[in-house]
Amino acid sequence: VNGYDLGILTLALPAIQASFGIAEARLGTMLAVIRLGMLPALALGLLADRYGRRRLLLATIVGFTVCTVLTAGAPDAATFIATQLVARVFVAAEDTLGIVVVAEEIGAARRGFALGVLAALGGIGHGLAAVSFALVGSGPYGWRLLYIAGALPLVVVAWLRRSLVETRRFIAH
Repeated sequence: VNGYDLGILTLALPAIQASFGIAEARLGTMLAVIRLGMLPALALGLLADRYGRRRLLLATIVGFTVCTVLTAGAPDAATFIATQLVARVFVAAEDTLGIVVVAEEIGAARRGFALGVLAALGGIGHGLAAVSFALVGSGPYGWRLLYIAGALPLVVVAWLRRSLVETRRFIAH
C-alpha cells in the first residue's frame, strides 16, 4: 500500500505541481509536510496496544482509503497536502501494525521470511505505481486516475479485513 502511494507521489509530482501551479521552491516543503504524517502514526501504533491490532488495522485501511479518494479530488494544493499528510498517518500506522501482527502471529522459525514478504510487497507497490504511471499518468488528470485506481483495491482489502481476528498475544495480554 505504502509503496504504491509513495511511488505515485514521486512519479506524478511534476503533473501535480503543474495542475496546482506549485512553485518549484515550494516542492521540498510540500513533501516534507506530507511526510511528517509518519510521526502521528507512532501514536496510532500505541493505540493498538490498548484497543487491539484488528480494530486499528480496520481503522487505518478505511482512513487511508478515504484519504486516497479525497486526494484524487483535491481542488487545490492545500487540500492535496492535507489529505496526503493524513493518508501518510494511516499508511505508516498500517505498515507498523502489519509488522506487529507478523511478529505476534508467526513463529520464530518463519518470522524473518514473513517480514521479508512484507518488505517485498512494498517493492511490488512501487513497481505497480511505475507501470500504472506509464499507462495513464501523463495526462492532466492522470495523477488523479492513479489515486482512484489505488483506492479500488483498498476498498476490497477493507471489506476482506472484516474477518480479521485479533492476535493471540493481544488477547492474552
